[in-house]
Amino acid sequence: MLNRFRTSVIGLVAALTCSPVAFAQNAQLQHSGAAKDQKATAAPAAFHDISGTWAPANGPNDGIQPYGVKAMPNDGKPEHQLPYTPYGLETYKSHKAPIGADEVLPTQYNDPRDRCEPLGFPRADLYYLRETQVMQNEYKVAVLYQYAEAWRVIWTDGRKLPELVDGGVLVGKEVREPRFYGY
Repeated sequence: MLNRFRTSVIGLVAALTCSPVAFAQNAQLQHSGAAKDQKATAAPAAFHDISGTWAPANGPNDGIQPYGVKAMPNDGKPEHQLPYTPYGLETYKSHKAPIGADEVLPTQYNDPRDRCEPLGFPRADLYYLRETQVMQNEYKVAVLYQYAEAWRVIWTDGRKLPELVDGGVLVGKEVREPRFYGY
């Protein structure tokens, strides 16, 4: 009886060891190691034309506000609490807003919005949202903001970005003033 049990256990172990599932797992591990050694080849992303005039769904100022997005407002309710990392929460708490759920007195806020011209990102895209026009071709995407009549050009043709130099950026052989919204 004991010999039949040993034989069954040895047979089961042998069957599991030699099974196609075991070989497939080992082959997968070897394959993934080989994939790490290969260089990824860069390929252009598929072209999706986003040209047009984009506006908030329910008219000007709909969507993002000082109190947060309409779907997840910053109203202090637990169900609207964002999942911050510890560092993100510390950074959020270090910012003292002049308006919103966490607003402080006007003499105590440290929000740079009154000193920044033009507004930076993502605030230019999300704060008091208005119409935004996007123009796109195979070389660039141009974003025109109604608020503050600002624009941004995003080159998509693979050109080299301007080099930072004293006094600005080097574009070709010419030193130019850097753009607020980058290149």
